[in-house]
Amino acid sequence: MSDTSPVEGSSMWMRCNVENGTEPIRYVWQRETSSEDITTFAQGNNSIINVTNVNRNHTGWYRCVASNTINNQTSDRVWLDTIYGPDVPQIDVTPPRTVKQGYTALETEAVSLLCQAQSNPASQYIWFYNNSQVYTGQKFTITKILRVDAGDYTCLAQNTYLNTRTKKTISLTVYYPPDGSPSCSVEPALNHTSLRLLCSWPGGFPSPSLHWTGDLIQDQSNTAQQTSSASSTTIMLPSGGLTSNNSLFTCLGSHAALKQSTQCSTRTYIPPAEPLCFAYVINDKQYLMLSCSWEGGAPKALVWWEGPEGQSKGGEQTSNILILRYGTARSGKPYTCYAKHPLLVETKTCRLTLGQCTFS
Repeated sequence: MSDTSPVEGSSMWMRCNVENGTEPIRYVWQRETSSEDITTFAQGNNSIINVTNVNRNHTGWYRCVASNTINNQTSDRVWLDTIYGPDVPQIDVTPPRTVKQGYTALETEAVSLLCQAQSNPASQYIWFYNNSQVYTGQKFTITKILRVDAGDYTCLAQNTYLNTRTKKTISLTVYYPPDGSPSCSVEPALNHTSLRLLCSWPGGFPSPSLHWTGDLIQDQSNTAQQTSSASSTTIMLPSGGLTSNNSLFTCLGSHAALKQSTQCSTRTYIPPAEPLCFAYVINDKQYLMLSCSWEGGAPKALVWWEGPEGQSKGGEQTSNILILRYGTARSGKPYTCYAKHPLLVETKTCRLTLGQCTFS
């Protein structure tokens, strides 16, 4: 052989020498692979064969069988070792989780990156994380991956004989859940005629999945209005007193980095008693203070005052106070406290008439 270790893509020749023999002599070139399969590579009357554009598939044992009409002889075999590579590496990630942008891993789990690039002689491997060298070897293992380990991982494969190299980069994203559990709350909406359920669970990557559940929400699925953002979801229940007293609402939260879902609950109920009205004389009879309250309930009730001749006090939650100058209070005219809760269609009232107090 002109070259027993040719570089892939080059040319070489093989010659079969016969010292004595009667012409014509026929030459058969045999190739034996590593699996011991023997095939005829070439044959003819020429003792030299040229191999152009040698490739890795030519690697193997070669022998020449020379024969004429009288006899045949077989040469010793010679090993042809094609030098090539490295090819573009292939990176296998374990556990294997692929997304459009690359690969994903769950925070705190073990992640292994295996690089394979066909080469002869065998490739040498160097790993880079965000362009900084971090490891030498074919398999790079992160025993407990954290969110700060997300980024680009590059495998550089080298053929030291040919001084050639190739590389491949993958993007690895680390999923991590939000802290704690979802947070639930209920608040009035549409001027205390409806309910708004809020569920939030900030943090985590990607954002968690949140949704409200329960028979009541399922029953009102056609009329309830739901909106969602990256880390929260809100549902508006219809007005008209369709929600029962002491109703329980549950928000379920799930995340790709958690094996089990988590949840929070909130309850809505009407204040247990009726609104209460009181009158107090303050500052040495200079002022009269009218107090109205409707304690308890979830969400809190809205209360406001209305009196004769436009004397009023805008709505506030739970309690409200109207202060009058002592001489301006209208004797015999009712001052009415209105109380509204989203679970009730009707508005509760509490009336004060100077000198007496009545409720309705």
